[in-house]
Amino acid sequence: MIEDIKAFLAVYDDPSLTRAADRLCLTQSAVSRRIQRLEEQLGGELFDRSVKPLRPTALARRIHVHARTLLSNADEFLQLACEDSEPEGTLRLGVTQCVSDVALPDILSRLKTTFPALDVQLQSDWSGNLLHLTSSGHLDIAIALMRHGTTFAAPLEGRCVMSLEAVVVQSRGAPRADSRTSIAALAGQEWILNAGGCGYRAALERAMANQGAGMRVFVDSQDIEGQLKLVASGLGLGLVPREFLNMSASRDQLTIIDVFDFVLTIDVCLVYGKALGNLGKTLGTLAATIENKFGQSPKVSAMPRTVVAG
Repeated sequence: MIEDIKAFLAVYDDPSLTRAADRLCLTQSAVSRRIQRLEEQLGGELFDRSVKPLRPTALARRIHVHARTLLSNADEFLQLACEDSEPEGTLRLGVTQCVSDVALPDILSRLKTTFPALDVQLQSDWSGNLLHLTSSGHLDIAIALMRHGTTFAAPLEGRCVMSLEAVVVQSRGAPRADSRTSIAALAGQEWILNAGGCGYRAALERAMANQGAGMRVFVDSQDIEGQLKLVASGLGLGLVPREFLNMSASRDQLTIIDVFDFVLTIDVCLVYGKALGNLGKTLGTLAATIENKFGQSPKVSAMPRTVVAG
């Protein structure tokens, strides 16, 4: 029907089958057949063929504005599926809580500047929940923190943007542990961590359990900056990606504990379903924004490697 409407509008704008056929790269008979087919669907004639040039009927004059709107909407509809088209409409974006805390303004600003016709519907949650929402089709793209080397199975696809190292931190002014130690030696320490559901908190809990060590969570919170302020005040140990620590306002009040038998690498991943259509171009922008945000962060200064009395 779309092709029939195109033929109708071509003749309506210039009531000559010859010129309409040239514009559409069709034969005159093909244009005529398409108009006849549309007339059959509408149940009325669109052109008075008894005169030359063709004269639009009252029905044609009534429907031509609607026909243009329908054709425009059809073009927009088809553009949604075209990977080469500029993103527009709504991007349903999920951002894991940790990334949201430090990078969300940069992400949204870059999307708005690069794709002005795009609106963002945002959801912040733990990575596991975001993957479920993406898999079920409720999100288009998720920015998630995943265990290093994670692969994705259908219906999900994903790409690792960059890898982050999670580090154990303590107060510089009120240290609670040696600057180099083991997981087992940290047994009994109080921790200030993300709430349950955080992947790297779960990794720390597993490492502790494997050593037969217990772990006491003194405070759990979704606010990383708030966690680091509490750690800096000496209330407990923390676990945070090094890049997040580098950007913290409390970084100069904190030191990193070298836990030699605990290494945790986290991948920042873009996770999405197949056939993103015109939203596919946002992947490159999201990746570049994340790399830029974490790659240019100031570094934690003067991290001592000497043993400090606990």
